[in-house]
Amino acid sequence: MIEILRYTFILLCLSILGWGIIRVERIYQFPTFMASIFVMFIWPQINSLISAPDGVTEEMIERIIIMSCLCVAMCWIGYCSSPNRQLLQRLNTTLDEDKLTQAASALTVLGLFSFYLTGQVARTLQAGVQWTGRATIFAFFTQLSTLGFAIFLMLLLRRFTLVRLTGTVIAGSPLWQSIFQGGRRQATVTFIIIIGMTLWFVKRWAPPRLIIIPATYLGIYVIPLYGQLRGKFWTLLLARDWETLNETSDQMMQTMDRGGILELRNAAFAMDYASRFGQYEYGADYWNGFVFQYVPGQLLGYDFKASLMLPTTGFSSLNYYNYEFPLGTTWTGIGDTYLQFGFFGCLIFGLMAMLFKNLWVSANTYNSQVAFLLMANLASPAMVSVSHGTVRFVQEAIFNILVVALVFQFCKTKKFNKQRFSDDFFTNK
Repeated sequence: MIEILRYTFILLCLSILGWGIIRVERIYQFPTFMASIFVMFIWPQINSLISAPDGVTEEMIERIIIMSCLCVAMCWIGYCSSPNRQLLQRLNTTLDEDKLTQAASALTVLGLFSFYLTGQVARTLQAGVQWTGRATIFAFFTQLSTLGFAIFLMLLLRRFTLVRLTGTVIAGSPLWQSIFQGGRRQATVTFIIIIGMTLWFVKRWAPPRLIIIPATYLGIYVIPLYGQLRGKFWTLLLARDWETLNETSDQMMQTMDRGGILELRNAAFAMDYASRFGQYEYGADYWNGFVFQYVPGQLLGYDFKASLMLPTTGFSSLNYYNYEFPLGTTWTGIGDTYLQFGFFGCLIFGLMAMLFKNLWVSANTYNSQVAFLLMANLASPAMVSVSHGTVRFVQEAIFNILVVALVFQFCKTKKFNKQRFSDDFFTNK
């Protein structure tokens, strides 16, 4: 049964990737980039879990793979929904480019200041300890410079000016530092996604379709290698030290094959406990994530903040199996959605797909700058939700929607032009 489920999962992923390369614009659509991250992150972990279960039973593995199949399938099924006409109408508003430049400048300044403060606070924190308080606030507001980078790049590709070029370089500096010095995978994905989507949105340029499958396959090896080496990855790459890169890659793959530390093992035990005792969280983790991120304990008091938190069973359930949650690992999006609602948790990915379908139609068909900015800045958190959990996506989605809404109100030049939307665009394309 496990073998049937394993190959069902990869067949689903490859089918969606096949759909994505048939038409060039589908490379940047939600099902395609989500299927690619499922292949790059979840597929190797499934194989490792099967070959080295280390206490995980066949029933647990089957549950993991079934949930993985449901989640990746919902990325496609949710995307097949028709977009919301009222939402498209609200997004279809012209933005003033001079005001956009001002907004991007303000976002960049605030983001860079937050990036600087994050670095100052980080030096005082103990390594390996979860950030709280000021550190999380400053780190979270660093995202503002990423949005500023997306706006400046969009304006630069529309019309070259020295101001826009300078703004693009400065706004992108935190991303580049995180990529080349910190070796951060999410920063790398964010940078690539924003560049790619902006080139398509403004210039209708996309990379050759046939590189998607090879790039996805390469990512299976590069993602763990990149995470292991961090900033040293680029140093070795630029020095063309292929021997060290190959040796490190082989060591990482051998560690994964032996079952080492697997996020899916975390998920397997927690999912089994939730299923066995009916201890689902029913959205509590999403609420706790919201409270953790948006309720300032410094102002309202940490006791008050703690009182708003709902009880969860994720970590405590592991004691039942005498299993310790490895530091620096996650539940994955497979695990955290199941912990909330059982197999129905896969609908979270369906809701994400519906959101991206609306943004894609609005940006690609009606040239909505607001929809493009949201889509470009949410694509990376959506992909990271597979590896790190959907709670993180919800946190970043709320933040980005609020900030883009403020930019929208500041920069809009006129109300929606009441053109008639063609019914052709309310079907899956």
